Amino acid sequence: FFWVWVHDMLKDSIYWRKKLKKFLENEKKKCGKEKYNKQCDCFQKWVKQKKEEEWTPIKTHFYKQKNLGEDAGFINFSPYYVLEEHLKLQFLKKDSEDSAEDSQSRDDYAEEMKHLKKILKLENENTLAVVNAGTEENTTIDKLLQH
Repeated sequence: FFWVWVHDMLKDSIYWRKKLKKFLENEKKKCGKEKYNKQCDCFQKWVKQKKEEEWTPIKTHFYKQKNLGEDAGFINFSPYYVLEEHLKLQFLKKDSEDSAEDSQSRDDYAEEMKHLKKILKLENENTLAVVNAGTEENTTIDKLLQH
């Protein structure tokens, strides 16, 4: 369930980014035209739902797993580290079954992957030591929901 939710949330973010890009073409990154406010409000509600109502409880549950962290035995990776590495493996690979549907989907997917790679690269450079110790508000998903 966890990985499916993450995958679907990232696919939805591609949809929203594409849909709202033309509306957010101003330096404040807010809806510049009144007629688009409804869609921007809808996007803000989507982010709030994903972040507060879905992601926070899912993340809390994920971090309670006994096969991660101190309970993992010989290899002691924190849940934060496992999450970050899984995201790298699943969402930064070159080909995806979902992106093979048509060329437009592949182009959209490729553009979003560039954005994700940039975020993950910055995360790696800035927080590599912190990821294994981690904090609940410092995951890549948290960063994506903040953008």
